[in-house]
Amino acid sequence: VLLTRDYADKLAIVCNEQAQSQGMSNQQSVGMEGIVMHYTKPDVVDPIELTDFFSYLSDLMTQDARTSYVNTCFLVKQIQEKMFLLERHRDMTLYQNSDGCTGQYRSGTALQCYTWAANRFGINFNVMITAPGHGKGTVDALNGGDKNYCRNKMRTSNLDHPPS
Repeated sequence: VLLTRDYADKLAIVCNEQAQSQGMSNQQSVGMEGIVMHYTKPDVVDPIELTDFFSYLSDLMTQDARTSYVNTCFLVKQIQEKMFLLERHRDMTLYQNSDGCTGQYRSGTALQCYTWAANRFGINFNVMITAPGHGKGTVDALNGGDKNYCRNKMRTSNLDHPPS
């Protein structure tokens, strides 16, 4: 299983016809981490590569290793329980490509979180850190699409969609 992950720019919450944007604090925002997963189904005679996309929203804009750890644990649990991939203690490896924040890797926090996840799920992690792609990858394109969709839905007036 190969993951490519990246954070999108912050998604500011500004809804039409709502005064709440001034009431709760002036800068409501959401963090969005996108993950593209490439894999082949096990025990298939003629395997083909499949691709899935996952988008995780967080009410904290902080893009740090702790948020990625929670998202990784949720994803690995889904992969093991629903997709029957990455079986525990069977020498399974999750390859991950990321252009992660340099501060995380200098402090070692992200690497420590991967160690915790490897022990928790009984799999190996092979983490590849690359230079920032700045919107040139698949995960960036899909994140951008999700971000624009969310923006458009938040700005849709309640009058445009009367209750049915």
